[in-house]
Amino acid sequence: MEGDRKEPLLLKGGIHADERGNLLYNNELPKLGFDIKRYIIIEPRGMRGWHGHRRESKLFTVVNGLVKILLIKPDDWENPSSDLPVSEYLLSGNGDTLFVPGGYLCGMRCLSENGSVLVCSDKSLEESLNDSYKFSPDYWREKSIY
Repeated sequence: MEGDRKEPLLLKGGIHADERGNLLYNNELPKLGFDIKRYIIIEPRGMRGWHGHRRESKLFTVVNGLVKILLIKPDDWENPSSDLPVSEYLLSGNGDTLFVPGGYLCGMRCLSENGSVLVCSDKSLEESLNDSYKFSPDYWREKSIY
């Protein structure tokens, strides 16, 4: 299903707490059929972005803190318009996961101290590097979080 999906999707997770501690979970992930090839953990400082891929899909899960994730669908991958609409997602460490299909640029900013985001990819590092587009955080400054 994940390969067919063209729009971002927020998958609700949850927290189970008992005397042993907290357990974050997301039982909706298998519905995507997402094939994880690698993962990274990002600890954003300031506005991080804009970075995206035409073909690579990703899962974003906040492990710690509160993080705002911004998505833009570029109209031109080499020279995108500066007035494109932005989708915003506010994620905290509650198990929620944001699925972002290929075709989007991402920006993020941690809104709390010591935030971290687990990012899973459906492409190898080599495949990702051959499909990587980066723009300055200032490219969409009025849409960014400063």
